[in-house]
Amino acid sequence: KLKRIKEVAEHLFRERGYEATTIRDISEGADVAVGTIFLYFKDKSDLLIKLYDEALETTWQAVLAEEPRDTLLENLLTAFAKLLEFHARDSRLAITYLKEVLSQDASQGWSEGLNRFLEQLTSLVQQAQDRGEVMRGVNALQAARNFFALYYAALTGMLSGSLTAEMTVQHFLKPALELQLHGVMSKGGSQ
Repeated sequence: KLKRIKEVAEHLFRERGYEATTIRDISEGADVAVGTIFLYFKDKSDLLIKLYDEALETTWQAVLAEEPRDTLLENLLTAFAKLLEFHARDSRLAITYLKEVLSQDASQGWSEGLNRFLEQLTSLVQQAQDRGEVMRGVNALQAARNFFALYYAALTGMLSGSLTAEMTVQHFLKPALELQLHGVMSKGGSQ
C-alpha cells in the first residue's frame, strides 16, 4: 500500500502539480482509504517532503558511490552538479519542496537530512585534509557548512531564474567555491 501511495503521489505531484493534487486524489489513485495515507504521513506536505527526501538521498548516494576526483573542488563540483541536475528535472516541484521544507520545524526531519548531508561533506573535507590539500587546522564541519551555503545559494538562484544546472555550476558555483577554498586574505594580511 505504501509503495502504491508513493508512486501515485509522485505521479500526481509531477503531472498536476502539488497544489492541485489532493489526498483524496492520491487515495483514489492508490486504491486505499484516505485514512490509510494518514497512517504513513502526517499530511500532504509530509508526504511530499518524504518522497523528495528519498529521491534526493538516492541521488546523493549515487554521487558518493562514484570514483572520487583528485581535488576537493572537483569532488564538490561533481556532487553539487548532480544535485542541481536532480532539482532541475522538475523545478516547479523542487521549489514546492523547498517551500514546504522551510515551513516545517526542524523536528520533522529537515535537520536530520541536512545533518547527514553535512557529515558527508565534512568527510570530503577531511579526506582533502588527509591528502594535504586542506590545512589540518581548518574546522571541517564549518567548511562543509560554508560549501553547503554556496550550493544552496546556487540552487535557489537556479530555481528562481533561467539558468540551467550546468550554467549555474560554471558561472556561479565554481567561482564561489574557488574563492572559498583560496580565501580572500593576503598572505601578509591581518586577521
